[in-house]
Amino acid sequence: MPAVRRSGPVARVRGRPGGPRREAGPPAARAETGLPGGVGAGPSGPAGSGRLARRAAGPAMFGQGLLGPSAPRDRRAAAARHDGERADDEAAVQGLLGGGDAAPGGRLNGRAANRGDPAKPAVSGLEVEPGPGERGAAAAPQGATELQSYINVLKANVGPGCLSLPYAFSQAGTVLGPVGFSVLAAMALYNMHLLLDCQDRLKRQGVAAKTYGDVAQHTLGDSGRALVDLFVVITQVGICSIYLVFFADSFPVEAVNGGIRLEHWQLVLAATPLPLALAYISEVKHLTPYSLAANVALAVSLLFVLLLVANQLQAVGSAEGLPLAVAGTLPLFVGNVVFSLEGIGLVLPIANAARDRQRFPRVLTHGMLTSFAIFVSVGWLSYLAFGTISDGSITAELENRGLAGMELVNVLLCVAILLTYPLQLRPAAEVLSQTVNGTPPGNPGSFLFRSGIVVGTAGLAASVPNLGAIIGLCGSGGSAMLALIMPPLLELKQRRLFDEPTGPARAYSLGGVAAFGAAVALWGTVSAAAEIWVH
Repeated sequence: MPAVRRSGPVARVRGRPGGPRREAGPPAARAETGLPGGVGAGPSGPAGSGRLARRAAGPAMFGQGLLGPSAPRDRRAAAARHDGERADDEAAVQGLLGGGDAAPGGRLNGRAANRGDPAKPAVSGLEVEPGPGERGAAAAPQGATELQSYINVLKANVGPGCLSLPYAFSQAGTVLGPVGFSVLAAMALYNMHLLLDCQDRLKRQGVAAKTYGDVAQHTLGDSGRALVDLFVVITQVGICSIYLVFFADSFPVEAVNGGIRLEHWQLVLAATPLPLALAYISEVKHLTPYSLAANVALAVSLLFVLLLVANQLQAVGSAEGLPLAVAGTLPLFVGNVVFSLEGIGLVLPIANAARDRQRFPRVLTHGMLTSFAIFVSVGWLSYLAFGTISDGSITAELENRGLAGMELVNVLLCVAILLTYPLQLRPAAEVLSQTVNGTPPGNPGSFLFRSGIVVGTAGLAASVPNLGAIIGLCGSGGSAMLALIMPPLLELKQRRLFDEPTGPARAYSLGGVAAFGAAVALWGTVSAAAEIWVH
């Protein structure tokens, strides 16, 4: 008979050696009841779905109706809840991905989808053998195809943030820039796969962890969830502020306003009414048309920039006198690059919505490599073509240099980021509303509450006109924790929690990734803060 023992946030189970273990019931049912097995018929129940291999936890675990004549009805209800949660996941992914830049915590429809009490760890150890009626049953294909998942990965990573990469590469040099980018990109991709591994490991223990915060909570306890939530708020509030600074930096006000210049804070004030109006929309699905328009505008702008870069390199060649390495401003490079690599928060929602979860890691790798190629094309090649970039936005830089058509491109980009703003606001609004107002998970609070956050980000944007520095601060101070530091720590903790062997080389490599990420975050945060203070 298997022995059940607890250690940490999740129960650890030692059962019979070898042989596959089948989790009883869909994830939704397990979350509803707090059990990994969910609902199902007993060994002699009318449903005939299988037999329980473990009852040591006692009858109080199962609740009314779980082993009685109502089991078939309960199983149908659980299946309906499971289908509803899959639909919620897919809708959440589509809503989240519409904005381009990732929402690091993946909170939209995330905690709300986990119907159980996340503070109570699920109990592992219930093993169910399939009954005759369940063997060979073929379910209809559901979820995103590999191509759709690949596109979702691209949309989660390629956003307005990549327009700051030419400035980032100019802070590192022609050789150190691509080398440093390759190191940070490899770390980010490695950590994305670690997060998937952590989710799979919890699933084998009977725990349904749908989001980054769920994985952190079931691994580190409530403090893990709180830590992820904190950096979600820091990152998302920073992104919203950056969008308003981007608007003030890029909007061609003189061309539109008859040559009249406006101060930075005036432009931020002029941009704020549209995010305030969009904050009135409380459901993500109603933001879909705005997200689609933003995606189209961003794609057109990026394509135009790449055409200008290709034309410049073909006509003139690389700019002369560019340094191979620039050490003094390397922290700004790191912060801007990490800001563009923040898609880790949407890895789990995209994986949850995938039709073939086992093949998703390969799809993720292909999607991220494509994203990295776009980043290098926009960042490094723009630097080679146009030389030193002093503006945090390549489109604003090219407009200042008098390139034709850039006024229209900047107008498109300004519209795109303002339409994307409400999606970036929502994860922070959900966390803050639950903390301050006590609203249920997934609730972004009232319109008045969301409006207060918009006004707060506008105030922050008005006080910091340096776009490159504020992007570096947001990337180093917020995104680095989620993208570079937390995943290896979660992996180490889970291996210890579930008694998985971890050799010295593996342990040192995971610890080294986390330590390097922490050093990068601290260095970048201090340097970016100093840059903002000086200017």
